Amino acid sequence: MNSNAAENKDESTWLVVDLGTTSIKGGLFHSNGNLIRETSHPNQQTQTDEGFHHQELETWWNGFIAVINDLMNPEVTLQGLVLTGQMQNMIFLDSHSEPLNPVVSYSDQRGAEQIASWYDEKSLQEQLLETGNEQGPTSLLAKLVWFQQHQPEVLKNTEKIFIGSADYIGYRLTGVNQTDTTTAATTGLMKLSSRTWHTALFAELGLDSILQSLPRLVPGGALLGSLRNEVGQHLKLVAGLPVYLGPGDAGSTTLGAGCGKLGKAYAYCGTSGWVGLTEKRPARLESGAWTLAHPAADLFIQVAPILTAGDNLAWVKELFGFNSYEEMVQIAIDQPAGKLLYLPYLQGERSPFIDPHARGVWLGMNRQSNRASLTRAVLEGACFAFRHALHAVSEVRVEELILTGGTSRSDSFCQLFANVLGIPIKVLAEPGLTGLRGALASCQQESATPEPRIQKTYLPISDQMNNYDDLFKIFLESYPALRSSFAQLAKL
Repeated sequence: MNSNAAENKDESTWLVVDLGTTSIKGGLFHSNGNLIRETSHPNQQTQTDEGFHHQELETWWNGFIAVINDLMNPEVTLQGLVLTGQMQNMIFLDSHSEPLNPVVSYSDQRGAEQIASWYDEKSLQEQLLETGNEQGPTSLLAKLVWFQQHQPEVLKNTEKIFIGSADYIGYRLTGVNQTDTTTAATTGLMKLSSRTWHTALFAELGLDSILQSLPRLVPGGALLGSLRNEVGQHLKLVAGLPVYLGPGDAGSTTLGAGCGKLGKAYAYCGTSGWVGLTEKRPARLESGAWTLAHPAADLFIQVAPILTAGDNLAWVKELFGFNSYEEMVQIAIDQPAGKLLYLPYLQGERSPFIDPHARGVWLGMNRQSNRASLTRAVLEGACFAFRHALHAVSEVRVEELILTGGTSRSDSFCQLFANVLGIPIKVLAEPGLTGLRGALASCQQESATPEPRIQKTYLPISDQMNNYDDLFKIFLESYPALRSSFAQLAKL
């Protein structure tokens, strides 16, 4: 950690905050991306009896305040505050800026029935394709129709809609309602080619009145506004401080991993996960990958999102009562690679296929199966999901992959990741800061953006690769074989 004196000498100190699903974290950085200090506070997502996934705005705000209090002191002079965070939320505020409903989380799949009803409407399907992505049950467009049908009073009383956590916090700081085009590309509400709200879709579905409540669209990294006087006093920050809206978390992580340029791919493995890279064109719809708007107008971020990634590890840790992730991973890795297979679809899947009914499965258990072997299969299954996703976003073989996210802190898991994917895995230095650094980079000139620092490279162990190649073939065959069973179970 640098001294306060060093902070005071640097006139280009930036505060960056990432409002994630499980944590709200922040970092104080020099403009070159060097960290001064960091902090984190927990966030929480709840699930109702109906299966709805919710978060609370005040939890976000209180976590944000806690991060500010941890990082700031009177000696720090800030050049700017940058926000990023989870995408594809839905927040409804009334005319008094009070919430009309809990935050609808990105993982909420209440739009399944609406999506199913659109399949046979050819003109609607053609317009949906113009969003750049196949729309599934997590689509905000489908969720808006759900509210129209089931809770019309919410839409009737809505003054402002926000579609990302950073948008809402930015509004509270500046009074300005904007969202970045990277976040908007995940929602089913934006026309990808023009990067404008898809007004024809709203008209087709009788949602015209909603358009006036939506935020203004800007590229990630744009200036949102200036910190309001009363908020500045409350946070003990200087009023008028420039506040920037970085790209949503997937966009910021892409930039922070050094993959905002052509030719590099990376994987993020946190609670959820994705594989991503930058291209000059949108992804093929049949690939199951998503296309997000890059902050640069002529580029696209291709992402294969994995609904349940590291959360498989959290689930099995709780299920089997391991004391820590380190203990769990080590016990699992000490087991020999076996013939046990795990499908990691605890909450359905978004890519390379969309199926809200898919679920987790162990295949091949026998009398000798125990918590160690079952846990190893869970770790391997999470890795297989990334291998599957990598096939979806890349038409050519990827020679190496940058890995970031919380799971990359484990040497043993990173080595397993390399073995299962069969390619070298490069881990960034300070991987937990990747998204924060990318958000900061989005607000700066390209020449000021540093290349990411590689901490370690993991090479696949050849004698394990053949076993995983064989297991992966079975992995690819298993979901299609069970798809109808998942659908039938969902109806019970």
